[in-house]
Amino acid sequence: MKKYLTDPAVYMPAAIVLVTMIVWVMFNGLGPAWERWSHERRMERILVWTPEPWAITVDDFPEGTATALPAQEAWLSRWSWVDAIDPWETPGLEHVIRELPFSSLWVETRGTPDAATWCLNGVRVGDTDVFSFAGALADGTLLDNRASLWSYQTRVTAMDEWYAERTAGVLEHEAIGDTLTYDERSRRIHAGEPFHTGPIGYMGNRVVVVDESGERLEVVGVATVTGDAFVAVGTVTPVGVEPDADAVELLETLAAKVRSDEAAVSAAAVEEVGD
Repeated sequence: MKKYLTDPAVYMPAAIVLVTMIVWVMFNGLGPAWERWSHERRMERILVWTPEPWAITVDDFPEGTATALPAQEAWLSRWSWVDAIDPWETPGLEHVIRELPFSSLWVETRGTPDAATWCLNGVRVGDTDVFSFAGALADGTLLDNRASLWSYQTRVTAMDEWYAERTAGVLEHEAIGDTLTYDERSRRIHAGEPFHTGPIGYMGNRVVVVDESGERLEVVGVATVTGDAFVAVGTVTPVGVEPDADAVELLETLAAKVRSDEAAVSAAAVEEVGD
């Protein structure tokens, strides 16, 4: 027996077979298990909302009526290098915010508090899911080069070629709100588009869609600008069910948060200059 164990012609093939079996077990047994574990840990890390400081939260509703809405993997960015939930991928905001030209700015500044503030959150109120988004650049240039185009696109989301994928399950579509208005600076930059000076209103879309389970859902998404920020709210409610949250009212709540915060920042800046 000892002779066979010390004979390379015997133990080398046996060792190769043993190593091969171990590798096979690792790739076909431990491999998938490790992949699942790694994926679950990644989802735990990136499937998180970023509500601070402006998004609509459970605290904006009567106590006990709202709960945090679990984020879903389907709402993650389509850009493979961005580990984040994209606003335009969420059911409540995909019909009011279009990916372009959001994507480049979102990718460039997300996770950089000194460059921009991005807030995104989801809550459930009764039978209604509420999604809210707010964004502002630290240098205050958001309205100069982005907001007019973004908001204009909330009006013309109807059935163009780019929007075809998202409208595949749309049964009804209705533009709602007023023409969104901007200051003279924005009007000049976007000459020829339906913007004019005056009080800022809101605009958006109401659509009826069919989800993967076949359920018909009414989605109301509205957006506006306030100060240097772009804000949007979307609600999703089963058709035939009275919504437990109003998108337009919540949009004003969200805008008020931004205005209050900007006023506090301005007051602090004035006080600092005075000192």
